[in-house]
Amino acid sequence: MRLFFKILFFILLIIVTFLSLTPSQIEGEQGIELTRILAKFFLGNEAYSDKIGHFLAYGALGFSFSAAMFFPLKKLWVPMLGLSFYGFLLEFIQFLGGTRYGEFLDALSNMLGIVAGITGFLLLAFVTKKMLR
Repeated sequence: MRLFFKILFFILLIIVTFLSLTPSQIEGEQGIELTRILAKFFLGNEAYSDKIGHFLAYGALGFSFSAAMFFPLKKLWVPMLGLSFYGFLLEFIQFLGGTRYGEFLDALSNMLGIVAGITGFLLLAFVTKKMLR
């Protein structure tokens, strides 16, 4: 199962990197329908669908990385710090110019997504362990 999550993590990492560093293919409307609905529901404004997209993408990275590596609780700072640095690095590269614009709120959404993904994995592991006993 770990091999599956390692492969999934690297595929997601490539997708997130590609989407972060290439021009948006969608002109006009921001985000996909699901992110607009979630932004409207949780944040009260569809304009924040981009932040929801960042949160979900980095949440998936955090979850898949945790499932692939399964760090002990004492060392959870390793994936959180590493993935957070990567998210900030991509935003900084965007900030330097080019085809996208780096934003602090995007980097914050990335970090919150990582924490949520890792926490979600830990909760799932805890519940699964309890159910198997």
